[in-house]
Amino acid sequence: MITLSAQKRTVTGRKVKTLRKEGFVPAELFGPRTENQHLALPVKEFRRAFKEAGTSTVVELSIEGEKKPVQILIYDVHTHPITQEVLNVDCYHVHEDIKLHTDVPLIFTGISPAEKIGCIVVRVVDKLEVEALPKDIPHEITVDISRLEKGGDIIALKDLLIPPSVTVKADPKLVIAIVETQREEEVAPAAPAAVAAPETPVAPTATEGTKPS
Repeated sequence: MITLSAQKRTVTGRKVKTLRKEGFVPAELFGPRTENQHLALPVKEFRRAFKEAGTSTVVELSIEGEKKPVQILIYDVHTHPITQEVLNVDCYHVHEDIKLHTDVPLIFTGISPAEKIGCIVVRVVDKLEVEALPKDIPHEITVDISRLEKGGDIIALKDLLIPPSVTVKADPKLVIAIVETQREEEVAPAAPAAVAAPETPVAPTATEGTKPS
């Protein structure tokens, strides 16, 4: 299981900037049967855990001063819009006997024969909301696009291999991927421009007060 450590913190509000400078990320632990706690996570350790777990895999969190670790989902990660610095993290305390609702990412694999003939495979959905016990939540769900052979072919939710212990909160007919045919714009060739006959130059006259040049 992916592991992560945490310290309890008393610093809140704008003062958490000091924590960040010291290499920690402010975090909140919440959930059913849980008293909310203010925590500080080592930023390097958190990045490693988040890279592996994402928001759909259970992480074992060891809190300084607590006898037993707790299981969490990394519920939300707030980052700076420009620097991508992790600003704060929300951790959801999970329990083995309580089902969870969470989003699981879709991973598209394989090579579609339709793409080899110039079609485009459009990935309509990139994640699914599921309900399951913590131990049953998949890290990801695979979508094999190698079955898509021609324009109009689709993969629907009902075509995916979903473990029976996992319930997906969506219509079984939900389109996950579809093949679209590329249509090249047919541009009609431009008509050749008419070539005007050269005009015969007319010598200027001095009539009506016009002075020849």
